Amino acid sequence: MNNCLALKLLTNVENNLMECYRSIKRHELNKLQVKIELTLRSPTLVERTHYHRLSRLVQVIYEIGQLCNRLVGQLTSLLLQTDSENNKLAMINESILDCANNRNGVPLVHKISQISNLVYEKINQVNRTQMVSGQGQSSLTVNTNMEVFISELHVLMDCLLECLCYFLLNLQKQLQFKSSDTILSLALPSASQTPSSSSSSSLSPSLQFSPAWIQTLLDSLLDIESHLPMKYTDQYDAARIRLLKN
Repeated sequence: MNNCLALKLLTNVENNLMECYRSIKRHELNKLQVKIELTLRSPTLVERTHYHRLSRLVQVIYEIGQLCNRLVGQLTSLLLQTDSENNKLAMINESILDCANNRNGVPLVHKISQISNLVYEKINQVNRTQMVSGQGQSSLTVNTNMEVFISELHVLMDCLLECLCYFLLNLQKQLQFKSSDTILSLALPSASQTPSSSSSSSLSPSLQFSPAWIQTLLDSLLDIESHLPMKYTDQYDAARIRLLKN
């Protein structure tokens, strides 16, 4: 199981996203909520908009993290089943990684991991900046910095969803045309197995890891995408340019 690079990278993605979810909810989102609900003055339209957009992005981060958790769980179960079947394990790993190659030859699963690392770094950077600056910033500066953060986070979530979609589509196709025989052979009990030792619970990971199961993840991705906040074109394009420069 330790040889499955895709599993390691997807586990890293899941950990990054869940940590980002907790961090944003604890810091940035909480500060906006305090401004809106617990201050004497009426919140501005900008503050309300920022809170709404960031809330939607936090929801998306959490849901992508949960989707990665489902994928990691199935991969782990499947590879645990085949840990002693080195040839079959190699075939599955090769199929998963081969199907993730984009047109530049860089595995999409690497790109997904890199994007999640960037999201994690951005959030830590914002938290450090807020700790250093304290309360000395003007309202305009705070709102501008928050707009930059939200817009860049929106761009990164779009990129992450797109890469995950391509990864799952390619994985689905790979399972359909290259790995179906291998997966089926793993799902079928051997002649030496008794009915009790080949129960449905022990076979379920292999049976579930199928093109149909991947389709449920793709459907979930479409649902997650619908939860993204409204896109402010000028700010979004500016954020995209900044991220490309970096």
